[in-house]
Amino acid sequence: MFLELATDDELRRIVLADGPSVLGWSKWRAIDAEYGLGSLKQGLVACREAGAIKADDVDLDVLAHWISGAMNEAVFVIADSSNRSRALEESKRALSVLLSGLAS
Repeated sequence: MFLELATDDELRRIVLADGPSVLGWSKWRAIDAEYGLGSLKQGLVACREAGAIKADDVDLDVLAHWISGAMNEAVFVIADSSNRSRALEESKRALSVLLSGLAS
């Protein structure tokens, strides 16, 4: 899972520090939009089609950006924590609460 990369020192450095600084912010966002955000949007579409997302009036493109932003911030919270495993579990719980609201 994406959030778990923050618990691995090497992955954290590559994804959160080296990647954006080497590629530049614009290129980094373009890659994220194509792969990360694109996958998230596809997942949200599949969830809506399966009836798991009850909010039919929510724009899935906007929702994908919001969820992506929340997950990106959670990665930094985990990475900066003195207890990354605890921060990871707390972040997973928070994400679950956030996403469960879509099913109601």
